[in-house]
Parts: sequence; C-alpha cells; structure tokens
Amino acid sequence: EMLPSETQACASVTSAFLQVLKAIHVAETRRDHGGRNILKLLSVNTRRTKVVALSTGTHRVPDELRRHQLSDDDGNEYSTNLDRNRYGADDQYLFTVIKFNLEAL
Repeated sequence: EMLPSETQACASVTSAFLQVLKAIHVAETRRDHGGRNILKLLSVNTRRTKVVALSTGTHRVPDELRRHQLSDDDGNEYSTNLDRNRYGADDQYLFTVIKFNLEAL
C-alpha cells in the first residue's frame, strides 16, 4: 500500500483524522525491523488519543462512526470518538489530538 502525499478532501473531521491515522499506521508497518501496531497502542488511552478499538466493547461508538473505521493486520477494527464539540475554544483540536498521538508513539 502506498503512503499518501496528502489527505483527500473531506467534509468530516472524523474522516480526516482517520486518514492521518491510516498513513501513520502504514508507515509504521513498513519499518525495516518490523513496526508497532499503532492503532492498538493508541486505543489503550482512548480518552486522550480518540482512537477506539471497536471489538472491546468498552466504548460506545455510534453506528455512524462504524462506517468510518480502520483495520490492523490482525483484523481488529478501530474508529474514533473525536468530537469537535468537546474542545471548547481550541479551534485547532484536530492538530491537538494528532500532535498528542505522535508524541505518545
């Protein structure tokens, strides 16, 4: 799978966030000495990372978000509970969450 040079235009913050996560996941799996499962690692701290493992059943994910999901190499599915309404005055919330995720990895 090719790494994207940019995200595709989309009307949804959820879609943009998942495109970025997918690119990071693909890049990580291509590391020379084997990559980490970043989706699994990030889903451990859903409150901060906004990455939800759908199979665990520990977080309620609306059916609408189940349409937008990623899968890891083991077949586990992930989505996000990123919600712009939870960030108050932070008008760069997408950047804030992506930055946190990169620093966490």
